[in-house]
Amino acid sequence: NPMAVRYGKEVLKESRRPEDLTGLASRFANKNFRNLAVALLDRALALDPQYPDAYIELGKVFGNADNFDMAVSVWQTGARIAPHDPRFAPLIQQATAFIDLRKSKGAEFPDGNRGPVPFAGPKKLKH
Repeated sequence: NPMAVRYGKEVLKESRRPEDLTGLASRFANKNFRNLAVALLDRALALDPQYPDAYIELGKVFGNADNFDMAVSVWQTGARIAPHDPRFAPLIQQATAFIDLRKSKGAEFPDGNRGPVPFAGPKKLKH
């Protein structure tokens, strides 16, 4: 939807609230507008690097794109910033298990890592 994308880009330029940016990014990610979702989440984190919800959502975007290494990295950063937030540990554990499974099967990931063939990946992570 071109109007939605235009709105997202306007919010990206105008918004100063990480909560708004993160919520909108989640909706765009659910519609497979990953690049816009990442841009919105990057902006949210630039405004507030301590905002754990943005790390959760950014990791989900990467995980749903089968980039589990990046998802784990983002979630680990979030866990360091918000060590008492219980949401990070299960996400990191799940993604790490998929990485390990793929590596054990010996197939290539899109990012050059090793992983299984065939492998459908996890169920889509909910935003």
